[in-house]
Amino acid sequence: MSPRRLVALADGSAFYVVVDRAVGPESGMIVVAAVDGELTVKQYVRRGERVVLLAATPDHGPIELLDGQDIDVWGVVASHVGFHLPVGRGLRRVAA
Repeated sequence: MSPRRLVALADGSAFYVVVDRAVGPESGMIVVAAVDGELTVKQYVRRGERVVLLAATPDHGPIELLDGQDIDVWGVVASHVGFHLPVGRGLRRVAA
């Protein structure tokens, strides 16, 4: 899955991602990660010894992980399910 595909889904529509926790992240994969306790879905890129999490849109800059910064990769996005109706227009938000 490309980051551009996630942008198309993140335009206000609701979507779910299927995360495979058994697969370790490799450079270029889309991951669900907690960075300093904050969850995010980003493209995982390894640059030498450093890890950078790239956003799918230019509105959000990359997260360049610093020494001592806490990252917990929950898993790799294996698939997604998207809804084309924005929340509130035929689709109800359900608490997890």
